[in-house]
Amino acid sequence: MIEALVFFLTGLILLVKSSDWFVEYSAKIAAIFGVSDFFIGLTIVGIGTNLPELATSIFASLQTSASSMGDVVIGTTIGSNIANIGLITGLGILSGKILMKKPFLERDGFIMLFSCFLAYLFMAKSIIPSLSEMTYVLRIEGIILLCLFVAYLYFLIDNLKAGQIASFKHFLHYFFRFQYVKKIHGGLRSLLRRGTSPNTTFFVKNKKIIWDVATLLLTFIGVIVGAKLLLKGLIGIAESFQVSKTIIAITGVAIGTSLPELGVSISAIRKGATDIFLGNIIGSNITNIFLVLGISAVISPVKIPPGSITFTVPYMILLSILLLWFLRSERKARKIEGWLLLLLYGIFLALLWITGY
Repeated sequence: MIEALVFFLTGLILLVKSSDWFVEYSAKIAAIFGVSDFFIGLTIVGIGTNLPELATSIFASLQTSASSMGDVVIGTTIGSNIANIGLITGLGILSGKILMKKPFLERDGFIMLFSCFLAYLFMAKSIIPSLSEMTYVLRIEGIILLCLFVAYLYFLIDNLKAGQIASFKHFLHYFFRFQYVKKIHGGLRSLLRRGTSPNTTFFVKNKKIIWDVATLLLTFIGVIVGAKLLLKGLIGIAESFQVSKTIIAITGVAIGTSLPELGVSISAIRKGATDIFLGNIIGSNITNIFLVLGISAVISPVKIPPGSITFTVPYMILLSILLLWFLRSERKARKIEGWLLLLLYGIFLALLWITGY
C-alpha cells in the first residue's frame, strides 16, 4: 500500500511539473521558429494544460490489458471536467467577479456542452437493444472526436483573423463542410512550396536554444515516467482498498491533473482576466473530450464503465448546463452559485464513494 502511494504521489508530481516545463520550453522553441504568440497560446499552452490527462489516458490505452483500463481513461477525462467546473470554477466564483461575454458563451460554451452530449451518445449506445454489446468508445468515434478538435482549432483561428466571434451554429457548418480540411491542405501546400524558414539570426545569437531543446526532451521523458508511475500507483491503491480504478481516477488523478488549470485560473483571477479564467476552464473541458478521449479511443477502443452512463457523464452534463446558466446574458456569477458548484462537487465525491461506482 505504502509503495503504491509513493508511486502515485511521485508520478503525479512529476507528471504535473514536467507538463508545466514542457509547455514553457515548447513555447520558447516555437517562438524561435517564428510561430505567432496566438498560435502558441492556442495549441501549445491550451493543449499543455491537458497534457497530464492526455499522458495518463494514452498510457492506460497502451496497456496490454487496455480493455480493462477504460475506467482510468473515462475516469480521468470525465472526472477532470467535473473538477474543472465544480471545484475550480466554484473556487473562482468565490475569489472574484466572474463574467462571460455572450458571444463566447454562444460559441465556446455551447461547443463544450455539445462535446459532453456527444461523449454521452458514444457511451450510451449500448442502451439500445440492438447495440447492447457495443460497450466501447470505438476507434471511428475517436476519429470523429479528433476531427472535431482539429476543426475547433482552425475555427478559432479563422474567427480571430476575421475579427469576429461566430456562433455554435457556424461551428457545425464549419465542421460538416470540412472547411478545416481545406485549411490543412492549403497550409501543407504552402509549407512545401516555401520550406521551413526558422529565424537563423536569432538561433545563432541565442545558443541557449540547445539548452532549451535538451530541457524539452528531459521534460518529455518526465511526462512519460510520471504517467507510468501514476498509473502503477493507481492500480496498486485500487487493489489495496479493493475499490474500482475509476474511483481513484476520478478523485486522485482527475483532481491532481487539474492542478495546471487551477494554477492558470488563480493567476487569471488575480489579474482580473476572467476571460482567460473561463476560457481556460471551457477550453480544457472541450480538449478533454475531443482530444484526450479521441486519441485514447483511436489507440485502443475504450471500455465504458457501467456507472459512466448512469452517473458520471450525466453529472458532468448537469454541471456544464448549470455553469452556462450561471453565466447567461453577460451576468456576473454570484457567490452563492460558487458555493452551489462546490457543494455539488462534494455531493458527487460522496456519492462516488458511497455507491462504490
